[in-house]
Amino acid sequence: MKAKSVLLAKTAGVFAVLSTFIFSSNQASAACSLTPEIATNAVGQVHSVTAHITTNGAPVEGVLVSFTITSGPNEGLNQSSSTAADGNTVLTYTGTGGVGTDIIRATGTVNGVVFTCLATQAWTAVVIPPPTITCPSNIVTNAAAGECARAVAFTVIASGETMPTIRHRIGETSITSPHTFPAGTTTVTSTASNANGTATCSFVVTVTEPEPPAITCPADVFATVPAGEPGGVVDFEMPLATDNCGEVTLVCDPPSGSVFPVGTTPVVCTATDSSGNTNSCTFAVMVTEGVPDTHDMAVVKIKAPKRVTLKGGFPATKRVVVTIQNRSPHLETIFDLVQLDQLVTLSVQSLDTNLCSDIAANLVQTTPQRRLPFNLKPKRTMNVYYDVTFECAVNPGKGTGQEDFRYVAIVNHAAFDGVPDTHPECDVCPRLPQGVDPNPNGRIKDKGCGAPIGNGLFGNEVLTDVSVR
Repeated sequence: MKAKSVLLAKTAGVFAVLSTFIFSSNQASAACSLTPEIATNAVGQVHSVTAHITTNGAPVEGVLVSFTITSGPNEGLNQSSSTAADGNTVLTYTGTGGVGTDIIRATGTVNGVVFTCLATQAWTAVVIPPPTITCPSNIVTNAAAGECARAVAFTVIASGETMPTIRHRIGETSITSPHTFPAGTTTVTSTASNANGTATCSFVVTVTEPEPPAITCPADVFATVPAGEPGGVVDFEMPLATDNCGEVTLVCDPPSGSVFPVGTTPVVCTATDSSGNTNSCTFAVMVTEGVPDTHDMAVVKIKAPKRVTLKGGFPATKRVVVTIQNRSPHLETIFDLVQLDQLVTLSVQSLDTNLCSDIAANLVQTTPQRRLPFNLKPKRTMNVYYDVTFECAVNPGKGTGQEDFRYVAIVNHAAFDGVPDTHPECDVCPRLPQGVDPNPNGRIKDKGCGAPIGNGLFGNEVLTDVSVR
């Protein structure tokens, strides 16, 4: 009889004899195999290995097989069982010995023939999973009435081999449930921890703030603009706006400081809070046109040269003075020479335009012209100076009846600011006396204007005789 061992596997760098066949030339051979030959389980789990016994390749029933763990963490474990009709019998045990590799040996005899086979079972450390954690779905809620936040309760579920500790935080700040969340969006991170690890989840709490801001508009605003003006700049106090949740942006249309036309203009003011809620109120800006000032300017005198002599064919420039009077009950302000030129005009008219043309009167730009601006008080007079250049004579001779030019002066307050004088009959010189001017208070007696007509009154034409030498 001969015995032959067959090397079938290598485990953890060590070759193990897994099957041994016993045979002789005069007896039937016996064979043994273990399945699985190599296995791995975690410590504490159950492992089963099946021995299969055959003779001449056929399964053998009723063979007693002895299982022994010859080395490893579960060394010394023994168990015996007989094969079934399929030639199989099973070893089942629990790995309680810790981490390592068991060598499992199965032995027995068939018709006096001894068989042996081996298998390996590696036991690994038990891996306990980390805890699990489940956060709630995202939460959306409204702020409490009149407030900018809401207390929200939430539930986070965690489990593990040992009950984990659950913590919640917003950023670096730890919180508990319920927690008061401000209006807006807040992310909560929850953590479950035990000896086996950590698990996290997060959810979002959104607190909406649906309350619009409160807004109170000022009372209607009344403004007056000068007579003749289409409108004016009006400033008004902004409405009072408050909100339960942060700052309020306030916009009025039209804004304060706008130009408001004469009449009634509605102003709509809108308050917007940080959540986009709006509320509006309306008031009116009422612009009325003021009562026009009474303007009463009069020309009271024209002082012109009676005679002008042209010598050697050269022109002669002479000074003409027009005197105006303020008959208004208030100051009249003349701001500059442009306005003065609009206010007073002087015409120098030829008595025969076929022989001589009218002459332009040039407003004097420097002294003795009064320095402007100038406030002309009531009843006071002001001289306006012109230069007139003569170059022609209708009648070259001189003397009464030989006059060549006459003068017409006009004061026109409407040309100054669009508001006409209350007594335009006094605006022109020459003119006959107009009696008592009712402004101011009927104390000005109009004596006329121009050359004397007798008895201290005036109304004749103012003439200049130009002679040629």
